[in-house]
Amino acid sequence: MFFRIIAFFACFLFAFFILDRTVCSASGSENRSEMNFEGGISPSAIYTDPVDEFLSRSAFVGNSTSVGLYLFGRQKGNISLGDATMLTKESYSFVNDFKSNTPYLPRFNGTPMRAKDAIRESGAGYVFICMGTNDLVGKSGAENALNNFKKYIAEILEENPGITIFMESCTPSTATSKVINSKIMAFNSYVKNYCDAYPGIYYIDIAAKMSDSDGYLLPEYAAGDGVHLSNSAYELWIETVRTYISDFIGTKTVMAADGDDLKRTLVLENYRKYLLKLEGMNRYEQILNNIPYTDPIQ
Repeated sequence: MFFRIIAFFACFLFAFFILDRTVCSASGSENRSEMNFEGGISPSAIYTDPVDEFLSRSAFVGNSTSVGLYLFGRQKGNISLGDATMLTKESYSFVNDFKSNTPYLPRFNGTPMRAKDAIRESGAGYVFICMGTNDLVGKSGAENALNNFKKYIAEILEENPGITIFMESCTPSTATSKVINSKIMAFNSYVKNYCDAYPGIYYIDIAAKMSDSDGYLLPEYAAGDGVHLSNSAYELWIETVRTYISDFIGTKTVMAADGDDLKRTLVLENYRKYLLKLEGMNRYEQILNNIPYTDPIQ
């Protein structure tokens, strides 16, 4: 009888231990992120806000204005941009990215890399790109910058076919800036039309709320040199991005629930027809044309 009682309590304690481990494991993994700041597995990171969880799987690519965004985020304790990977560099441009011997490349884990390689190494699934301003300096025109943009995006997608890209508009400049604002506005318009045509690339207009009625950078958002931004501008930038992500998550969740594969197929077919009308794509048209569209939210 004594041994039966001992065996009964032993079984009870073992069952309780297993149940407790199971409950703790389930509750601890419900909001757990798969990626940390460097893009690897992060079993200890827990996110209660879906936007923060989304950002933990994201990378931001850009030039000096994006360096400012990174520094502003650090000043805020990384609360605004969460655990997003920052791939930014002063004087970074599309043209510089095509070079292998330039100091103006973003770094990942301390190593200078082209964007396509840094994104691959980071493991990011969502990429926010704010580029183009440095490609509009001097005599460079918006159409030339657009051609470089197409090549840049095509090479990123060739190396990272499963990612979702969010193109952020170039921020505006003042009337006295060395970068002519009309060229920035034209480039933003080109990029928006491009993003509208491709279902895997999205456009986020961060310039609109920073601009006056003529499209110039408002004084309260200018840092003083006509191009770079104040802290108020970065606050607005982050607010715009976080709001966009929140809406994006909701929209994509509904699309996934509907399972409307036919609609997605038609969108892709329309894009492929649009590609045939574009000039200067060469092999990059073939790259983009062969990449299937997949819903980023599963």
